[in-house]
Amino acid sequence: MKLFKRGFRFFHRRRWLASTLLIFLFDFSTYSAFKRGDGVALFPHQDKVLHALAFAVLFFWGYFTLNADFKPKVRRWSFAIAGWTAFCCALYGGLIELGQKMTTYRDASWGDMAADGVGILLGALLVALLKPYPEVENG
Repeated sequence: MKLFKRGFRFFHRRRWLASTLLIFLFDFSTYSAFKRGDGVALFPHQDKVLHALAFAVLFFWGYFTLNADFKPKVRRWSFAIAGWTAFCCALYGGLIELGQKMTTYRDASWGDMAADGVGILLGALLVALLKPYPEVENG
């Protein structure tokens, strides 16, 4: 747990880096969503599992970044930050599905949206368990 706290402290002191990493995560997710796949799945329902994992990471890091950038004095669970993060993630997931519907080589799926929602809930659980809040500064 100390390792996580040390890592969070590193990014809280370098908020620009946390925001840059969040942008990179969204870029990578967008690239992954629109690239042509080879159609080979390593295990059943791989697509849904990857959706859930991606959105868990996006929610967790989005919550962390919003907390650090806009509400640095909030040192506990915030429904406002969680709500905005969940809204942004869900909107992003919906836009990805809409974009995939417009391509000839990808399909939009309600199942993917449901997996995104599960990922958002998993991300919220991670926030609750790891508590990546800013530390109280002495002085």
